Amino acid sequence: MTLLLIVSGMPASGKSTLGARLAGALSVPFVTKDEYKALLLARLPGLERAVSGPLSFDLMWHVAGVTLAAGQTRCWKRISTGA
Repeated sequence: MTLLLIVSGMPASGKSTLGARLAGALSVPFVTKDEYKALLLARLPGLERAVSGPLSFDLMWHVAGVTLAAGQTRCWKRISTGA
C-alpha cells in the first residue's frame, strides 16, 4: 500500500514540526514545497516569486504522482502562501 500524507495549514502553524514527526513515526521521507522552490531559485536566481511558487507546486505534485505510481510512500508538507 502506498501513502501520500499532506500537511497543510496557515503560515507558522507548525506544519514542518508535525510533518517531520509524522514522517519519522511512519518511517517515510519528508519533502516540502520550499525545498523545490529553493532548488529552482538557486538555479534560476532571476525567477520571479509569482512564477517560482506555482512552479514549485507543479514540480512537487509531478514527483508525488510519479513516486506514488511506482508504489513508493512519501510525506509532503504543503505550504499555503495565500497567493
